[in-house]
Amino acid sequence: MSAPWVLGITGASGAPYAVRLIETLARKHVPLMLIVSSHGWRLLEHEAGLSSLEELQQATGGDWSSITVYDNGDRGALPASGSAPSAGMVVCPCSMGTMSAIAQGSSRSLVERAADVTLKERRPLILVPRETPFSLIHLRNMTAVTEAGGTVIAAAPGFYHKPQQVGDLVDRLGIISDTHGKLRPEVFEVFSQVDHILHGGDVGPPDILTELEALAPVTAVFGNTDSFALRDRLPKVAEIELDGFLITVTHGDQFGSPNPRVLCKAFPTAEIIVYGHTHKPMLELVNKVVTVMNPGSAGPARFNARPSVGIMELEPGIPPRARLVEL
Repeated sequence: MSAPWVLGITGASGAPYAVRLIETLARKHVPLMLIVSSHGWRLLEHEAGLSSLEELQQATGGDWSSITVYDNGDRGALPASGSAPSAGMVVCPCSMGTMSAIAQGSSRSLVERAADVTLKERRPLILVPRETPFSLIHLRNMTAVTEAGGTVIAAAPGFYHKPQQVGDLVDRLGIISDTHGKLRPEVFEVFSQVDHILHGGDVGPPDILTELEALAPVTAVFGNTDSFALRDRLPKVAEIELDGFLITVTHGDQFGSPNPRVLCKAFPTAEIIVYGHTHKPMLELVNKVVTVMNPGSAGPARFNARPSVGIMELEPGIPPRARLVEL
């Protein structure tokens, strides 16, 4: 088993960031040592409606088999020891009081002691403050942490699209199609950090979707070779909205030989179009507005093309960042 990460949640605004981080790490079974300060709990209740460990566990997927919880008042607990294995530490959100204590090495609580240990052992330390404006004292404390080897990442999302939850702010998509019953091991590595998976059809047995759903939520459509049972379960065309982008997913066989121009004409409101059928990987920006991707075939190789998938990163207010990945 890999060394665990330490996650400290303190009394700064931004509790939904912590909830999303726990959800992501728990889903991927990343070993985690969790410490929540008393003020952290106050913010979790106020901003996320979570007032107990049971409620936090339920809100983050329920499976905490990889998570161990420690009392912030116990400065003798495992995260306080430099000899205890650790991959690093994140404090999210990080209050300015906690930032100050870490910068000065005060170690008044387990969160602060664990951060101190992380720095002295030269392990990664990431602090996520959500404060504005910064005073000169704040800036000097952040500078001191940075000079000691830590990383300060201020929580500063965009709000152009009126997000309702942290998942609306930034998402990484895994794009896949034409598995035809074959899910290559490389897919699990490429998709290990994705937040949502789009499948462009010709899935094969439903077990393929079950395996993908173990990685992230899946939006899928059926293709021309899929069974009637799968057609009863999946739509021909799926339309979803992520991070303010209108996304259309279709296999494309209804258009014969689909291409970006035909698809943009068929789905004029879409800002991102994902399709399959041709087994030919393709990424194109149409009219400088619509991102169209065919990830190619992730299953059997055809047309002398290597098996492939796609990765797309969405962030409000800027064009999608996308790439094709050979398997």
